Amino acid sequence: MTSLILFPHITSRIRIVIILLAALSLSVCKSCAQSRKPHIMVSAILEKTIVEKQAGGSICWQLPSLWRIGGFYQSTIDNRVEGTENATFWGALLAAPIVKSGKLNFYLTIRSGYANNIFFLTTPGLLTEIKISHRLSFDIGVSIRKGYLSANSNLNFRF
Repeated sequence: MTSLILFPHITSRIRIVIILLAALSLSVCKSCAQSRKPHIMVSAILEKTIVEKQAGGSICWQLPSLWRIGGFYQSTIDNRVEGTENATFWGALLAAPIVKSGKLNFYLTIRSGYANNIFFLTTPGLLTEIKISHRLSFDIGVSIRKGYLSANSNLNFRF
């Protein structure tokens, strides 16, 4: 009923197609999950926003369906604005796989947390994972921070 209120322009045919695609993707995720185990992923993060460069780290749990759930912490390493203190951004992250393949995966990411321990932010983004080896991968992506696009990269280690 809430979908009728939130999305009144979606017809019943489109709703059926969405439900079928969701069911198909769940079955694909389930078949992919049978060959993988969940594991811990530790990442080094570099991000370039419109104002500054930030570095940090994250730790997350990657499920067999390639969903990532975890936390992150970033701090300013190069501040363009003189007289301001270093900014921090920390919180929780969630990454949902959009496209999966052997060496290349695409994710929709959401990071929610506190900036400078004052403001609560939610930043959506897109991420591309390039697998270098079984234990090592590299992520490159974009997200929206401070109203502008920001570029980020991660070096991931799986345990």
